[in-house]
Amino acid sequence: MKLRPIILLLLSVFVVNCSSLSKLTKQAVDLTAYKTYKWSNRKIKDDALVRNPMLHRQVKSSVNRVLQDKGFILSDADSVDFEVVVFGNVQSKSSSINVSRYQMQDAAPWAGRADMASYDEGTLVIEIIDGAAGEMVWRNYESGIVGQAKSPEKLQAAMDETVARILQDFPEEKR
Repeated sequence: MKLRPIILLLLSVFVVNCSSLSKLTKQAVDLTAYKTYKWSNRKIKDDALVRNPMLHRQVKSSVNRVLQDKGFILSDADSVDFEVVVFGNVQSKSSSINVSRYQMQDAAPWAGRADMASYDEGTLVIEIIDGAAGEMVWRNYESGIVGQAKSPEKLQAAMDETVARILQDFPEEKR
């Protein structure tokens, strides 16, 4: 598969209105007790962010900003409360759009057509790994149509908003 420039713009996807969030939390874990974190060195197969180090740095910067605003402390110690894993994915998709005869000017009464639209859908995933147990305890992601950012600053702003939405409910109270 050819690496396309669209990978560079993976996270500009979330500037577009049609995005979706999905979350998973491990029960019986008190995420509010966490204070310190570090970045995990776990490798994810086919991670689009690994193929673009600049974009990976921007994502990490956004995550650090949100976590530190929530009071978490980034540490380089061996023992921390949790580790953060981020990864991304881009998939090409297509969809048919039916246009009725009422939407077409000068069309015969029986006329209508179906147009195909191709697009790329990007997903950004953030996982929280318990520092002691080494198990994933929280995961959330957002998916949406990939668009183009007009500048690195706009891409960073869109990424900041996306990461803030993904981490909005972290930490959750113990269930």
